[in-house]
Amino acid sequence: GAEELHRYEGTPWAMREIIRRLGFGEVTLIEGLNRRTYDGVTKYDGVYVYGSPTRWAHYRITLKNAITNDQALLLRRTLRAFAPARCVLESLDYTQAALRYNGKAKYDGNFNYGTA
Repeated sequence: GAEELHRYEGTPWAMREIIRRLGFGEVTLIEGLNRRTYDGVTKYDGVYVYGSPTRWAHYRITLKNAITNDQALLLRRTLRAFAPARCVLESLDYTQAALRYNGKAKYDGNFNYGTA
């Protein structure tokens, strides 16, 4: 499937597809983190940057599962190859699927707290 991925390189589809093929499942891709105004439509939750003219090419990926720091590094490197050259990955966010305090994850530096 590499030929098809390279054919669509730089598109949101290719970015989502490479994430799926790496086994991270479905994600939400949030593009253009600026251009938000205080109009009551956008939440003040830290996802967007209000009025910043330099963040137009920044994007954020929201994952449905928690990932380790090593997985985040792999994903960042891979996305760098498939994202448009002008785009900057702001964060890999998995706060909606954060780790539970149930003894399965150890405090050994493999995970962080919801954003990589």
